[in-house]
Amino acid sequence: MIVDEFYYSRMNAAPTMFDVQQVEVLRGPQGTKFGSSALAGFINVKTNEASQETEAKIEATVGSRNTKALGVAVGGTLIEDELTARANLKFLVNDDLNFDLKVLHLNIDNGYDAFNFDNDFTTISDDPGHDRLKSNAVVLTANYNFNHAVNMKATMTKIDTTSVYGYDEDWTFEAYDVPNFAYVAFDNYIRKRKNNSLDVRFMSAEQGCIFNGYTDWVAGIHHISQNERLDRKYVSIYGGSDGYYDYNTINSSVYG
Repeated sequence: MIVDEFYYSRMNAAPTMFDVQQVEVLRGPQGTKFGSSALAGFINVKTNEASQETEAKIEATVGSRNTKALGVAVGGTLIEDELTARANLKFLVNDDLNFDLKVLHLNIDNGYDAFNFDNDFTTISDDPGHDRLKSNAVVLTANYNFNHAVNMKATMTKIDTTSVYGYDEDWTFEAYDVPNFAYVAFDNYIRKRKNNSLDVRFMSAEQGCIFNGYTDWVAGIHHISQNERLDRKYVSIYGGSDGYYDYNTINSSVYG
């Protein structure tokens, strides 16, 4: 995660499209810049930035099958010429230095799988299950203009995500099964993911282009640490089993 973008593939979540400025799809391996989670590509969702103009946006959604959503965005100047807010804080120290802080909270509950043999979006399960996600992300970016030739951007990120998915493996209630053969089972997956990253890049400014001023350049370092744990809890009338998967990695790269 760099500058003012949120990279949702690291959160195990599809992003909400509320208050989004643009979406970029990066095809092909992006591992050098974004780590092992981007071997096949990356989706970059850029939110709207803070502005000095006072503005507000409210969006509410109500739909079938208990669909509900609410989004609120408010922007404007807090301190004249220094601090603005719109889901993020931007501090303008001077003409050459500014800081940008973004905070994101996701709390998504997709309910349960409403499968049945009639395929009519109802369920006869005695334990329908769940599909929930909570994610918190913080991004702090510093932009500094060294001179008319070189600019610098440094970004630190922290992401903490927990997703829980469980379903009734027999899809029914006990009395529904064939007499004298009742099958009851429930499968549950708990995934916790923590990412921390640091990106420092140096870029050509207006007078810093090379090859007679026709070519821009960029160089930087990227560091990311990732911890992911998956716990599976399986219970049935024939017994149960627990298992887990724990993955930790640290990647550092130099790019240009």
